Amino acid sequence: MLPDMDPVNAWLLPPAADPYLTTFDEIHERFVAGAPFVDERQSVFDALLIYARLIWRIVPDARLRINGGFVTHKPWAAPEDVDIAVVCPTISQDQLERAIVAPLFTLLEVKGVVVEIPVAIPKLHVMGGLVDAFPILPGLPALDAAFRRIWSTVKGDDGEPIPGLTKGYVEVVNPDA
Repeated sequence: MLPDMDPVNAWLLPPAADPYLTTFDEIHERFVAGAPFVDERQSVFDALLIYARLIWRIVPDARLRINGGFVTHKPWAAPEDVDIAVVCPTISQDQLERAIVAPLFTLLEVKGVVVEIPVAIPKLHVMGGLVDAFPILPGLPALDAAFRRIWSTVKGDDGEPIPGLTKGYVEVVNPDA
C-alpha cells in the first residue's frame, strides 16, 4: 500500500530508501483517478499497461520502477509521459540488442535519414512518446544506484533539480511471474 502523499509537499510521495512496491490498481487509484488532469493521466496509464505487458512477455521477472511527473500530484501541469527504469535481473546484453527488445527502450541522440534529409532526434520515446523507459541490466550496481538517485530527485519547472528536495517513486512486479 502506498503511503499518504508527503505532509510538507502534498504533491509528492514521501522520500524513501527504496521504491514503494505497489500494483497497477493502486497506481491508477492514486495517480490517475485521484490526481489532477485525469484524462491526460489515463492516456499515459493506458500506455504504461501495454508497455508492461510487452516487457513482461520478453523479461517476465523485470521490475518496473515508475517515476516522473506521473507519480506526482502536480496541480500546475499534466504529465506528458511516464518514466520507467526497467530492472532486468536475467536479461543479457545479447538479448537487449535483439530487435525485439531494443525498440522497447528510449533512444537518445538518434541520427538517421528521412526522405534523404539528415535529421537528428535528441530523444526518441516508445509508445508514441507516452513512455520514457531505460533498462537496468544485471551486474551494474552503479547504474542502479544512479537511477535511484535520479528517480528521487525533484525537478522544478526549468527541469533543474530542486536542492534538498527528494521524493519517493514506485515499483511494480509482474503479478504472473
